[in-house]
Amino acid sequence: MPDTEYFWQGGRKIEVHQDESQVTIHAENAGEARVAAERAGLELRAAETAAPGLVQAEIVGDRDAAMARLRSQQNIVHHVYRDQSSPDNEVLITDTFFVKFKPDTPDSRISEYLAAEHLEVVQEMGNRTYLVRVTNETGRNPIRAANAAASRNDVEYAEPNLIRRLTRFFIPNDTLFSNQWHLHAPTAGADLVAAL
Repeated sequence: MPDTEYFWQGGRKIEVHQDESQVTIHAENAGEARVAAERAGLELRAAETAAPGLVQAEIVGDRDAAMARLRSQQNIVHHVYRDQSSPDNEVLITDTFFVKFKPDTPDSRISEYLAAEHLEVVQEMGNRTYLVRVTNETGRNPIRAANAAASRNDVEYAEPNLIRRLTRFFIPNDTLFSNQWHLHAPTAGADLVAAL
């Protein structure tokens, strides 16, 4: 069985496992990700942009060895995870996570933590909440870094900044659902405008 990990989201522990061949590469587009893979002597399949600056691809061959080769050339690459409760749902991690410190945490303690973990502050969000980026010196991916932060006694919560790709959709078991035309608009607001 693939490695099982977890992350916290909204106070809930979400268990995930690593996909056996899918990874994300921080790159502007699929072409840039393919060039990085070629430089590392690797082959990618089905490379596509998953979000701005993030490409999802399938590694041909040994996934972990390929990831190590990509990382050795300063590429940021992560596993694609799958939700244990819904394996069709993909979880893509970015290189950032949110951390909220308890109100009485001194600024000096926050600064010491950020420096010790080699985290870069992307955005200070107020109320002692930060969006931080892991670096190569952090030594762990954002899920593990967020989990480590969440275990601190001066942290209220820490959650990875995720992209959740849902490959299934849900249609309610409601006999009147088909009558709710506003929930079926192909473009947001299109049916509402047409009805006016």
